[in-house]
Amino acid sequence: MSELESLFELSQVVSSAKSQADLMKHSIPVIHNEMDAGRTGIFLINRRMGLLTCISYTSEKIVEIFRTKDYQGSFIYRSVEEEKTTIKEDIQNFEFNHELDLEFLKGSYIVLPLTNPERNAFGVITVSDRVDKLSYNYSHLRLLQTFASLIARGHETLKLQNEMISRKAMQRSLEREIEITREIQKNILPESKVFHSNFDLGVKSVPAKEVSGDFYDYYQYQDGQYSFLISDVSGKSLPAAIFMAMSSSIIRTLARDHDLDPEEILKQGNALIYEDSHNGMFVTTFFIHYNPAIFTLDYASAGHNDQVLIRKDDSWEIIKGSGPPLGVLPSASYKGGSLTVEPGDMLILYTDGAIEEKNSKDEEFGLERMIREVIARKHLTSQEIVEELFGLVRKFSGAPELFDDFTVMILKFNDNYQFSRIFEAKTSEIPLFREFVYQTIKVRNLEDSQRDDILLACDEAGTNIVMHGYENTDLKNPKFECKIRFTGDWITIVLIDSGKVFHREEVQDPSIEDNLSGKRKGGFGVYLIEKLMDSVDYSSEGGKNFLVLKKNFRNKASNGNNV
Repeated sequence: MSELESLFELSQVVSSAKSQADLMKHSIPVIHNEMDAGRTGIFLINRRMGLLTCISYTSEKIVEIFRTKDYQGSFIYRSVEEEKTTIKEDIQNFEFNHELDLEFLKGSYIVLPLTNPERNAFGVITVSDRVDKLSYNYSHLRLLQTFASLIARGHETLKLQNEMISRKAMQRSLEREIEITREIQKNILPESKVFHSNFDLGVKSVPAKEVSGDFYDYYQYQDGQYSFLISDVSGKSLPAAIFMAMSSSIIRTLARDHDLDPEEILKQGNALIYEDSHNGMFVTTFFIHYNPAIFTLDYASAGHNDQVLIRKDDSWEIIKGSGPPLGVLPSASYKGGSLTVEPGDMLILYTDGAIEEKNSKDEEFGLERMIREVIARKHLTSQEIVEELFGLVRKFSGAPELFDDFTVMILKFNDNYQFSRIFEAKTSEIPLFREFVYQTIKVRNLEDSQRDDILLACDEAGTNIVMHGYENTDLKNPKFECKIRFTGDWITIVLIDSGKVFHREEVQDPSIEDNLSGKRKGGFGVYLIEKLMDSVDYSSEGGKNFLVLKKNFRNKASNGNNV
């Protein structure tokens, strides 16, 4: 709960800050305390003036601000210029040459660049010398990245607001306000939708006026599960955009906590948003959690439209939940549900503007019409469907402008591999590869022995690729890919590499006598993999090697394989 409280506190700081100095001055104690740091620094670079501003905080709980032009050559400055994140787990001090580094990078430390929406670094955060003298790890880094994202968003919003305020002409000020609002809303939306799983995602969001009251989000957890949400904020213009930014930040922060179910996320989100809701503003939200390993959707709704699941046989059902919009009541409970999807099903998430557009006869486009049009285009990609659906709505209304904001998100479920990740062909990557497999399969009801068999087989296979597959090759930066799919009672794991072709027939089964006598070496790894898994297949095509490992969940013990 400490992390959540700190995130909420920082969100409050971001939303209430009146200036850049105010933002940094009040943000740094929150970060310092949550990261248990001995010293925390926020560095902001002004390239035009050649100045580095430092906001410093120590265990004495004193905020110090100083500016310097003597920063060239420091590791901290290079981290800004190279946009490089560094985590040093060793608690021993490193002998830096520059005074800045010696002061702010003691013991174990993290250096994390601050970037604007264009991905250009404007500063850096440092935490170092933990009070308990332990090391920082990647969990600390992920938390610091969340803090940095909030600060960067606040920094950008303040920058844009200051630009707007500085305009003297009223007309120019109005135009700039619209532009700023658009930028704020643009920063709220996720940046990309490249997923390697068993669904195809399409999204389209178009504002009716200059600015939009809709927002959406999607997120992939470390174990390959996902969250999706779609929301509609009351009100328009800059105040609504700021309220949207605050609401989105709170919901997205809560959504990153994998231990919270959709109902609890909305419950906690409502309490936090209510505290910052002004002038009757509120937000409706429909939240989805998707586990591709078992094809389940858990969902909850905060006063949002009922959503739609279209089955592969073209039948469809309404998905609904209960609970008020976020920010209306100080305390509220939410009731959602759970369902199972199959390859060929489609999920439609939308806001009311997608179905309430009217034609010249005052007829609404309507939910059933939208469903029919989506079904008629199920052979297209999700993105093609939402693009054509928007065109149909515009043609139906015939009006020069939309009556309300249009936002539709479609997920088409397929039988592709649910999980995929690429690793560098280095021995140091094997633990990461093993952890990826573990996180993926742990959600299934496996016996300990089955899980251990899979992990050991993958460990051996990955090591063989790294140690032998790329041995004596000229490939630069060699990599291998792992793809995992669950089908019924089976798990299929495919390892793909571009190394030397493996000829199974040339590898004899291991002989203890021959190995002890020195006549031959190796062979145990391949033999072990085939004994641990129920099916093992080797093939090569197009310059790539494919190792397909299969395991049946219902088998209570390893009985050898069917190659």
